[in-house]
Amino acid sequence: LTVAELPDSMGYEDYYAGFEDAPEWVTVEPAIGKLDRRGGAETTLTVTACPPPGTSFSGELGLVCVLPDDIDKAFKVTLTVGDGVATSDFDAGSDADMG
Repeated sequence: LTVAELPDSMGYEDYYAGFEDAPEWVTVEPAIGKLDRRGGAETTLTVTACPPPGTSFSGELGLVCVLPDDIDKAFKVTLTVGDGVATSDFDAGSDADMG
């Protein structure tokens, strides 16, 4: 899953991205970086879920992009993993169809 962060500040801005209360097997990359200034290139944050075998999870996670010099941004990510969930159902089919 990717999240596009559009630049809306007058200058370049540092950011720190992470989840409020996600399982340790859910990550975001790059977790630290610099956003372009308004009108510049968007920054793509990639969310990855690699649960251990046999893990089941279904819920909403809060992805927060902390901007030390501006208002933080938050995104809601809905995630379901476990038996009976095909890979293509949540990652647009980047792996073989498991269903």
